[in-house]
Parts: sequence; C-alpha cells; structure tokens
Amino acid sequence: MSPTVGRLRFWLRGRRTSRVRGADFVALVGGTRPLKSDIMSGMQIIRAVIIVFAVSAVALATSACPEKGPAEKAGEKIDDAVDKTKDAAEDATK
Repeated sequence: MSPTVGRLRFWLRGRRTSRVRGADFVALVGGTRPLKSDIMSGMQIIRAVIIVFAVSAVALATSACPEKGPAEKAGEKIDDAVDKTKDAAEDATK
C-alpha cells in the first residue's frame, strides 16, 4: 500500500461522521492549502466584470461614426446604379 493511501485511510478513520473537505486532505498528504489571496473574492470578480463592460461600452461608442466617408458614398452610388440597371432590365423584358 502506498504511503498516500495509508495516510488517506488513517485520516478518513477519524472523520467518518464529519464532512471531508478537499483542502484538509490536500494539506494532510503533503500539499498546501490555497491561500486566501490566491482565490478571487466576489468583490474582485464584480470589479473585473464592470471593467470589461466599461471598456466594451467605450469601444462601441467610439466605433460608431455618424458621418459617411468617401467609400460609403461610392458604395451607395454603385448600389443605385445596380438598382437602376435591374429596373431597366425588368422594363425591357415586359
């Protein structure tokens, strides 16, 4: 039997009635418990979510431009020309 299994059996023998916590077992078999600073608290998670939403809102607001640029104007002219050509082709086939 390996030493880890032996320690586990010894540890479980005294804990039959109580709940077994994973952190207690890790500490028993030679590991260390996670430090409180290693785990994000609820407040840190909320702060991170708020920052992500704020950065997303700023990026979305600055990317919207109300003025049409030269490429967009040229694209509209091409769309109008295509529509006129379709209308002319439909009129010619009637």
